[in-house]
Amino acid sequence: MNNIHEQFFKDMHNTQMTSINESIIKDARKVILGLLTQVSTDHRDDIPGKDDVVLDALEWLKNNKS
Repeated sequence: MNNIHEQFFKDMHNTQMTSINESIIKDARKVILGLLTQVSTDHRDDIPGKDDVVLDALEWLKNNKS
């Protein structure tokens, strides 16, 4: 019986870890695409949203240290 419970919790843990990893990858993808969009556009400082993209990237990096 303990072996069944152990396997259940291992499977649940693996499912949760996969979900967390997919979420991190999805967030990273958004951050990278935002930065690439800003880099590929005109290099003026008055582009709307430019500061937000940089702040989002810095916040993501702070929260996802590896």
